[in-house]
Amino acid sequence: TDPESLVVGRDNAVALAGPTPSCVEAVTLVSDAGQVPLAWTTTGDRVGLTLPLAKTAPGKLSLLVKQYGVEAPDKIALTALAEAGRIDGLTLYAGDAAGTLAGTRLDLVASMTVDGVAFKPGEVVRADKVDRLGLVADTAPAFAAGQAKTALVTLTDGRKRSVKFVVAAARPKATLIAKSAAAPPSPGLPVVLAGDTAIAQDARLTFSLRAEGTRFSPGDSVEIATADGKMTTSVASGRGLTVQDDRIAVATVEPGKALGVSAHGPLKWRLVQDGVAGDWVPLTTLVRAPGVTGVTCAEACTLAGTDLFLIESVAANAGFAEAVRVPEGFTGASFAVPKPVGGMLYLRLRDDPGVTATVAVKS
Repeated sequence: TDPESLVVGRDNAVALAGPTPSCVEAVTLVSDAGQVPLAWTTTGDRVGLTLPLAKTAPGKLSLLVKQYGVEAPDKIALTALAEAGRIDGLTLYAGDAAGTLAGTRLDLVASMTVDGVAFKPGEVVRADKVDRLGLVADTAPAFAAGQAKTALVTLTDGRKRSVKFVVAAARPKATLIAKSAAAPPSPGLPVVLAGDTAIAQDARLTFSLRAEGTRFSPGDSVEIATADGKMTTSVASGRGLTVQDDRIAVATVEPGKALGVSAHGPLKWRLVQDGVAGDWVPLTTLVRAPGVTGVTCAEACTLAGTDLFLIESVAANAGFAEAVRVPEGFTGASFAVPKPVGGMLYLRLRDDPGVTATVAVKS
């Protein structure tokens, strides 16, 4: 009577109804794995069976019911389904093209629609015994905060589930106004990065934000992470985040210390208000620089220092003509470099070869 009651991974009790259950001679379960004779009981006009589906794959099954005096058995077609799990709810913020389902066995979700808008599933993330599945539409639907909606979720075997939800208020948004970096004094020759697209790992970064469609408050925080999201830190009010007023906030952080000595590459930030995070926004590139202790010249010039493997190449001009390349994995404490022109050497660093670094060479 319930086509969704047969679920693999467990034994399933079923009942067959008919006028003469006492005439049943044999019942056989047929699947891709073969045929299995079943035991049964009779009560009134019912034949009670247990289908052993603990080790059966989802798919088509059939029961062959043989009656006394009848040569050909009756065939009953069945479908064994994967455990559907449950759907606890859907979170969808106004203005977003993506929503998140929460529940279990969300790997069985094939698609979702809301008011005719189709959403495609992404990767399932498992945390605290709950699945979370992100689904994305091609364009953000024009749903307003507070609207009551119903999502229709289709599973991979064709089953459908409806989920009622209320469109949440838009996620917090802010824009980057300005940023600056201050490097600490260097014990050797300072390695200076050109432009403002990258900062040295030991630098202090300060950046300001303007609230868009929201207001800053002392309870807000700003998350900062590497591009892959594996290293994160957060600045909050009194701990690196200062709210100038309800429209402007200023964040200060030392990424190299907060994210760890291995952190490098592009960084991103996002605003968090009341536990709700906004979109990630590019911030800067964190670059590890070598320690240059000196450059000496006689007949040839030599650059000495520590962590010299962080240098990709060195040149005596900004165009990097006749540059000297540093071997990958270089472990030495010095190497030959071109003779500085105008008291300057130009470096390309492995963490961001697109940014030119300079070292002022003392006469």
